[in-house]
Amino acid sequence: MSDKRRGPNTRSIKEQSLKKYKSKDEVTKKWVVLNKKLNPNKTHMYYNGLIIEAVGVIEYVIENTLKEDFILNNFIGNVTKLMEKGFPISDNDIYKLKRIKWYRNIGAHNTGTSVQEIINYEVAKDTFLALGTLLNKLDMLETDNINPQGEKLCANVEEVIGETCLLQEVLGEGGSGKVFKAYHQRLDLTVAVKEIDHDIVDMINVANEKNMLLSLRHIGIPRIYDIIQDNQTYYLVMDYIQGQTLKNNVETMGSLPLSAIARVGTQLCDIMNYLHNFKGGIIFKDLKPSNIMIDKDNNIHLIDFGISERVENKDGKQGIYSGTRCYASPEQLRGEVCDIRSDIYSLGATLYFITEGESPVEGSEQRFKRTTPAKLINIIEKAMAENKENRYKSVEEFKRDLEEYQRNLTHTTETIDKNVIKPKANKNKLILTIAAASVIILSVFGVIMTSNSRGSKDTASSGNKTQQVVTASDADEKNNNKSKSADAEKTSTDENKVNDKKEVTEEVKETTAEAFNGKASLKIKSYEVDRNRLVVKAVVENNYDKEFNFSPYDIYMTGDNGSKFSSDIHAVLAKGIDYKFVPGEKKEVEFIFKDYKQSDQLTLKVSKIFCFGNFDEESFTVKLK
Repeated sequence: MSDKRRGPNTRSIKEQSLKKYKSKDEVTKKWVVLNKKLNPNKTHMYYNGLIIEAVGVIEYVIENTLKEDFILNNFIGNVTKLMEKGFPISDNDIYKLKRIKWYRNIGAHNTGTSVQEIINYEVAKDTFLALGTLLNKLDMLETDNINPQGEKLCANVEEVIGETCLLQEVLGEGGSGKVFKAYHQRLDLTVAVKEIDHDIVDMINVANEKNMLLSLRHIGIPRIYDIIQDNQTYYLVMDYIQGQTLKNNVETMGSLPLSAIARVGTQLCDIMNYLHNFKGGIIFKDLKPSNIMIDKDNNIHLIDFGISERVENKDGKQGIYSGTRCYASPEQLRGEVCDIRSDIYSLGATLYFITEGESPVEGSEQRFKRTTPAKLINIIEKAMAENKENRYKSVEEFKRDLEEYQRNLTHTTETIDKNVIKPKANKNKLILTIAAASVIILSVFGVIMTSNSRGSKDTASSGNKTQQVVTASDADEKNNNKSKSADAEKTSTDENKVNDKKEVTEEVKETTAEAFNGKASLKIKSYEVDRNRLVVKAVVENNYDKEFNFSPYDIYMTGDNGSKFSSDIHAVLAKGIDYKFVPGEKKEVEFIFKDYKQSDQLTLKVSKIFCFGNFDEESFTVKLK
């Protein structure tokens, strides 16, 4: 059929395509995209469609090359002309291309049954190799792009995976691949999508373990909704967990409090125990702080659950470990067979990181701070023993030691100074603004409290007593705290020293913030200042018909001098404070802030409330009665 009979629309499309595929860059880009579509376990018609599309690109390139010598609808005749013009095309190339032309015609002019009998994944791979080689001989494709591999096949933001998951942003990248935040179009849900690195993916194992992975059910493991085969690799579609990785948390705020270390450790033990006992046992092989998420409710999740870092070779030997080496067991680094004790080593290395605030040293005896309790050191060292025979035999045994350690932690309350009094407070101002939106409700609790907390001369005139809560890790720390308390009492007449150690507690009346048409409220009861920490006590009541919650990452305090104090996540984690409120619930909560600086006026803000539903935007201003 001539171009005239096809009509102006068709001619215009052809002209645009001819112009586009004059560019080597455009040809390369298209060729990589086509190769990303070349995945196993697709239908015969799918592979035939890819062949037709690939041959179409080749024909545009050939027409641009031959120009006026191009013969319409004569693929092999045009390839022969290219050979006559001196392009390095052999008789063997001509033979392969004749075969490809036959494959193309089968799909265009025959039934689906004929296609099924002839065209499959292997035929499509051979076709792409022959066509890529031809493009290379026409100088329109570099040699390493004939059969693109590795990074070239990786997904990009705004790409749709498996025709259903729109990739929105990269959340992180590790030794086993990238993790994307994505929108699942079929489920109407925000999800996380883990791309398995092309250099380590084991296609056979993933396919065999698909049903097992989809059946995992544990609160500490994101639910896996689907495993998509695309871009010549696999994508795990999982729950999207909002929060912060354990690695980022420690790097930002330092090592965790001792009680929080035990809490994180026991949660991880529960997760690993589930995996080790699930249908014959799963060895995670990549436990490390960057693969652990602390969610908005301070729960722990393994966010990078997927394929082992090590891939089985054909001879049955283990491959090279490609993850973060300082968290891998010695046997993993040597390429030996792993068992549950390999995960126990990585769990011990993770506890070392959150205890000491830095990664362990690979292949070396670990050093601990003098303040780290001996019992905790013993637990970590046993888990990280060089010889796996000397490690814990199971995570249950590991967990028992952590629980015993946690029970032995003592909390003492000591008086810092008897002469520190509560300063006068100006409690005459309260301004509150709440804005609610749909699906994820964005709101602001703004509670402004005023007080004179600068240590004026009035401060020294009262005899009210205050207390400070101190956590002691061992007997020496207790003695040190007692000594400090005694010293403080001796120097209570020194105004400067008194102010350094003071604690201020203020009752705050009628400071209620409301949301959801008054069906949810937050009422400030009191706040106290202990050196550089600020603790606000409140009551939250939910008379709304839906559960709502907020994350400690979205709670902060501001001062009148423009200062901003963020939540002390470690303290919140250590206390196990839960900011989730079910319908009809009324409970007391604490907001804990760090790096506090003296201010006459304070404003507490909860910048986000998470709740599902559709609501009109509301705004409230509340003044003290």
